Amino acid sequence: MAKLTLLAISSKVNPERMLVKVTPAANYVQGTADLFDMTQIADPSNIGLIPMNAVPILTPSPYNENLGGNYTAIVRGTTLSNYGIRYYAAGGTEVATGAMPAAILAGELTLDILVPTDQQS
Repeated sequence: MAKLTLLAISSKVNPERMLVKVTPAANYVQGTADLFDMTQIADPSNIGLIPMNAVPILTPSPYNENLGGNYTAIVRGTTLSNYGIRYYAAGGTEVATGAMPAAILAGELTLDILVPTDQQS
């Protein structure tokens, strides 16, 4: 499962925006996606998470994607705890089952999560 770490939030506007760093899992299963849980975003700098009580209207989107030529597609979840990230090689083929490629593990992926104020708890 991918881990999420809060990098920044927007000012109090609707919708509010969170920029979240993704740390991918060490292993990947082709055809499933690297799951992530938006209820478990780490906030080590005490920036202040935007509490969510519903799935965001918009699927999180890559804000910064520097993965050594690889790219991602976000798989929308049915709840806050079961979103996913699929990883693809530069040619469009999904990453194979096994160890996550070194370029992805060493790269940077930041997600942009928009949370309308009516979906905050």
